[in-house]
Amino acid sequence: MAKGTKNNNGNIMNQLVADKQKVVMALCLVSVMVFMWVRVLSGKGTNSAEAAAKKNQLSSQQNSEIKISFVELPKVTGRNDVLSRDLFTQGKGRLSSSKNNNEKINLEAILSGEQEQAFINDRLLVAGDKFAVSEDGGEKEYEVIEITQNTVLLKCGETEITLRLE
Repeated sequence: MAKGTKNNNGNIMNQLVADKQKVVMALCLVSVMVFMWVRVLSGKGTNSAEAAAKKNQLSSQQNSEIKISFVELPKVTGRNDVLSRDLFTQGKGRLSSSKNNNEKINLEAILSGEQEQAFINDRLLVAGDKFAVSEDGGEKEYEVIEITQNTVLLKCGETEITLRLE
């Protein structure tokens, strides 16, 4: 067992001697690493000089008084600087005209694109699609008539219902 260990150590030394270029390169890299660590630990790098200059700047700015004033932005008609609805929250649709407010229809979103789409009761629907809603032991079938930017027009029998995003 001891004989095999000595033989392995001899092989490593023989390989290091044979590959002098690799040994020289490794020693160069180790010396660069030592040099860089000495600079970092001694604090004589360029970053410490920049940090000291910035610290002096910040302390001089803190000494001066900062004045903040509120300015009312002008309201110009026709500009698109106000969002009509919040795109990052899930909107809940409400029935604007209906005979029975107990109906369980939930308009969650309206998607604009080549074809307007509405997300109603966890389904993505387009104009002409039909869906059923169970209510008080029975089912009612609704048809999507029209989808606009903020409203969806539904028809159930003779009744027309408009859903609006809040």
